[in-house]
Amino acid sequence: MERIRAFTAWANQLAAAHNRPHELIPPDPDGAVALRRFRRTVAWFIYRQPGGRIALAVQYGHAATAMSESYAGRSKADMLEVLDQEKGLALAETLTEAGERLAAGEKVSGPTADRYRAAAAEFSDRYAGTYLGRRELRALVANPRLQV
Repeated sequence: MERIRAFTAWANQLAAAHNRPHELIPPDPDGAVALRRFRRTVAWFIYRQPGGRIALAVQYGHAATAMSESYAGRSKADMLEVLDQEKGLALAETLTEAGERLAAGEKVSGPTADRYRAAAAEFSDRYAGTYLGRRELRALVANPRLQV
């Protein structure tokens, strides 16, 4: 626990020294951070990155990603469900921005440029401006044409 307190103090000093108050680590409303909670929090953030499932298994030395998924979980909520929803929201945000940029005249090139434009157009036609609930987010993530 002392190491976590020392890390928090160091990170806050670094954020303050670089005039980045938005990166300060606030006091934890649930009390002192124990190592188990710290590991789970780190796991949760690794898991949310592209390729995070594999990176998490490598980072924590797990032979199977199922163990990593358990680590990225939380007892209060089904974290895998939350992460799947986050994945859908991130994809929706990416495709929304892509559509806006393309509509503003931004150009894309390369071997997958047509696929990128098609994904942005399909997302815009089908999902833009609508409520994206769990069902819609699952459909979004499951659609291979929208994976950019």
